[in-house]
Amino acid sequence: MGSTSSMVKTWFAALLVMLSIVGATPSLVFAQEGSEAYIYQTGDYNQGTIQQQASASWAQIYQLGSDNEAYTYQSGESNWTLQAQIGSTNRAWAGLAGSSNSVLQTQLGDGNLLFAWQSGSNNVLIQNQIGSDNAAAAWITGSSNSVTQIQLGTAHVSRVAVFGTANNVHHIQFGYNSVLELMHIGDNATISAVRFGY
Repeated sequence: MGSTSSMVKTWFAALLVMLSIVGATPSLVFAQEGSEAYIYQTGDYNQGTIQQQASASWAQIYQLGSDNEAYTYQSGESNWTLQAQIGSTNRAWAGLAGSSNSVLQTQLGDGNLLFAWQSGSNNVLIQNQIGSDNAAAAWITGSSNSVTQIQLGTAHVSRVAVFGTANNVHHIQFGYNSVLELMHIGDNATISAVRFGY
């Protein structure tokens, strides 16, 4: 029974990763009244922390493996965070301040690092890494911004900063050792990038 439950949870996390890669993430559902926080961990030496100073918000940490760390901070109202890590020595940090912001962070592999900070309202961030030793960071300030960072392979680095309203920034990196650094200040921009590193 335990083995079946573990397989279902593993497939669910893998499904979230794949859905977010193709842009088909499930619609975000917010807590209707009080805030909700859930942590599920299996393996050794994992650490998960959720700090909520928010109303009507939802946060979940899912970790399968060993030596993983995840931290979520939420303030404001109607914020949503999901962090899923499968592997070992992965790190994920998400901070949300404001209202109706959403963060999805997924990592499959070893030694990956994710950082996210959002302030404002109605921002959406999706960060996915499959592989090892990848690092991604995003800073979003403003409202109605959408950012996607996807890295597949080894030793990629992505740093994205967006300041403004109604911007769309999406990029994906394949292979290994690619570096993308982007800062945008302004409104109503669409920026897309695909990079291959070898």
